[in-house]
Amino acid sequence: IAKWLGQSGVGTLLPGDAVPYISTFQFTSGCSFSERFKVPLTVSQPQDQLIMVEVAAFIPAKQIAAPAGTGSVTLVLSVAGCLLNSGEATGSETQTMLIPYNDSTIPTQAFEFHVPTPAGSLTVTAARLIYNPAENNRRGLTENPAFCPAGVINAWYC
Repeated sequence: IAKWLGQSGVGTLLPGDAVPYISTFQFTSGCSFSERFKVPLTVSQPQDQLIMVEVAAFIPAKQIAAPAGTGSVTLVLSVAGCLLNSGEATGSETQTMLIPYNDSTIPTQAFEFHVPTPAGSLTVTAARLIYNPAENNRRGLTENPAFCPAGVINAWYC
């Protein structure tokens, strides 16, 4: 956020679709979220106080890079906003999608997040993958940072 704000003062910021530095931020080291989850995600605001995240149709075993022994993957999507001048939260919401890790096609999914986006607010959409072991895999899955992907998939200033 400091790098982005260093480009101009808060009072001179213009609303925009992509916020530099924040829009591609990764919370974890290793492979990025987009390197592990190779599925198109679209973030939009179809109406005031509504953020929509659409996950395109995909085949999990072909478009999610997962460690051996994975039985399913949990996709965690979160949207949060705050007023930039005061830091006051405008709202947040999290939703999950349990994805069986197989060769079956998962149809397009749309997730609605009811998060206010008043003027002067920063809205961030982030995603995380959690790998769940197959029932016959009693050892669990690795804690390797390459398989703990989490990052920002969209950020904009209103």
